[in-house]
Amino acid sequence: ANAMNDIRNGTGSGKSIMGDVMSGLDQTMPESEADARNWNARITRAAAGERAGGILRNALFDLPDTPTPWESHLRRMVTSSVMPTTELTISRPSRTMLSKHAFTSKHSHLRTPFDPGVIPKKGIKTIVVCVDTSGSIGETMLKRFCAEIQQIRNKVGARIVIISCDAAVHQVIDIPRHKSLVQAMTEVNWELKGGGGTDFRPAVAEAEKVAGAACIVYLTDMMGPYPDKCSKPLIWAATCDPSGKPPCGRVIMLRDV
Repeated sequence: ANAMNDIRNGTGSGKSIMGDVMSGLDQTMPESEADARNWNARITRAAAGERAGGILRNALFDLPDTPTPWESHLRRMVTSSVMPTTELTISRPSRTMLSKHAFTSKHSHLRTPFDPGVIPKKGIKTIVVCVDTSGSIGETMLKRFCAEIQQIRNKVGARIVIISCDAAVHQVIDIPRHKSLVQAMTEVNWELKGGGGTDFRPAVAEAEKVAGAACIVYLTDMMGPYPDKCSKPLIWAATCDPSGKPPCGRVIMLRDV
């Protein structure tokens, strides 16, 4: 209802979509019940396209934690783990050195040799997250998908490339690990455009092109045609049981928040 109000008022990301719809109305008025139903369907799809943008604007700053154990799932899928590793640094002492210093400081004739500490290693690999934005995805599900992306970011700390797709790829966003999810999405005005049919193949094909990607996570309700194969480890993060086993990838079920 809010999405439709925004569209009628000329606001929201659905404005351009509705512009196309209304310009068509000026040229071709429905002459039958079939035509009327067709126009009604187009308006509904336009509302769905606007809907996703409003969700992110309102929900990004208050996403819940989710129980999905992404560290475990990703470790199982990727041979060379995407989880953060460490490297030595001379900018801080190690914990071992600090404990030794506590002892040697009581004895003036003893000195504690410097022992470098460790910090998270830079150059962590990339995770590609495909987001199903088709018409079968409701507002609650889209919010859950946003929360899962946030959770992957918090738990793994890797660079994330987000691909929004229904039957076609609509947007690709590259979020480097030094940027927060909210900051990156605000800068590019990410709106989860879609609302049409479902086809998983375009998003997977786009994800396979991402340089350095360690794996692909597809957030979806599993209602659409699958790719026959995928060159990278693929996780189907599903909100409901698939009707059949996908030809490639591993399915995990998203538990309730």
